[in-house]
Amino acid sequence: MNLAGKTALVTGATDGVGRLVAHELARGGARVLLHGRDAQKLAAVRDEIRAACGNDQLETLRADLAALGEVRALAADVIDATDQLDILINNAGVGSKSAHGAGRETSRDGHELRFAVNYLAHFLLTELLLPTIQRSAPARIVNVSSAGSIRSTSTTSC
Repeated sequence: MNLAGKTALVTGATDGVGRLVAHELARGGARVLLHGRDAQKLAAVRDEIRAACGNDQLETLRADLAALGEVRALAADVIDATDQLDILINNAGVGSKSAHGAGRETSRDGHELRFAVNYLAHFLLTELLLPTIQRSAPARIVNVSSAGSIRSTSTTSC
């Protein structure tokens, strides 16, 4: 797929699906804005993708999606970095297990952590970037989810 001239933002680009998608977008020739929480991991992934794909159009954007203020800052950074956003991949997420086994965790804003990161952050980011995405039409927004974020109350199996 030829993505030359296209700009994409991938949230959660330092691991898993986000990392794979970022590689593929870069391999296709897109300018890729890589988002993550950890600046060192972002730099390592950027360098890894650059070496593997030969694409120098890679930029890193650090933000913790558990804080809506940082989501707003991320959107502002994207808007400052580009006037074109052809692809938004809302991929970053928090899994169902508590990091410390403490049960319910909250975001910096006081919301349940998984709801804050997996839903509120992506909704806000998309809303803030929507004018840029609309100007880039035809553009795409892809929301990534996992079966781990869905709880079943059924006791039957397939």
